[in-house]
Amino acid sequence: LDEILERINEGSEKYKINDFYVAVFSLDQSLCYGEGGQANGQNDESGCCVAHGGNASFVGMTWQQILDVQGVSSVRGRDLHNRLAGQLERGGSWLEYTLARDLDGGRTKIAFASRFVDRGIHYYVMTEFFGEHPPPTCDDCPGNMECTRDDQAFCDVAGPPFHETTGFIILLLVLLGVPCLAICFCWIGKKGEERLAKAH
Repeated sequence: LDEILERINEGSEKYKINDFYVAVFSLDQSLCYGEGGQANGQNDESGCCVAHGGNASFVGMTWQQILDVQGVSSVRGRDLHNRLAGQLERGGSWLEYTLARDLDGGRTKIAFASRFVDRGIHYYVMTEFFGEHPPPTCDDCPGNMECTRDDQAFCDVAGPPFHETTGFIILLLVLLGVPCLAICFCWIGKKGEERLAKAH
């Protein structure tokens, strides 16, 4: 687990693409009190971030601290943490909430969380994003998308297919174009000679 958390915090492409990223929280907030924790003795009952693919500086913070740092006033850390934990009881599912900072009107965020246990500690891994769904993963790319690298996690839009017919047409244009250029240069040369002859 420690190696995976480290790769998430490093921004590995396996756990982050564009604005989509993975974060891991402990249900036990006491992890934020130990080494590397930033809770400063505050028990706001909003979990503890142990990995964050979007901003590694959030590691060791509670949900409430993360929201406070971003100036978010539309949702409380405890409420968001409890809603995510409630989703875990149903096997994990999507939820929406409004993320409004002090100076803006707010945007809808969509989040998904799923629970796992390591060495007796309960965690949830989650992803969240603004208003649109993330690209599909490489194990289920639709027809207009593809994965071309072994370490790729999300599908990219596929480039235009290069059919044999396209290749044949390009070859034909090249083969016809070279003689046509040669004929044009010969014609221009002859016209030039005729003009010079008339001038003399």
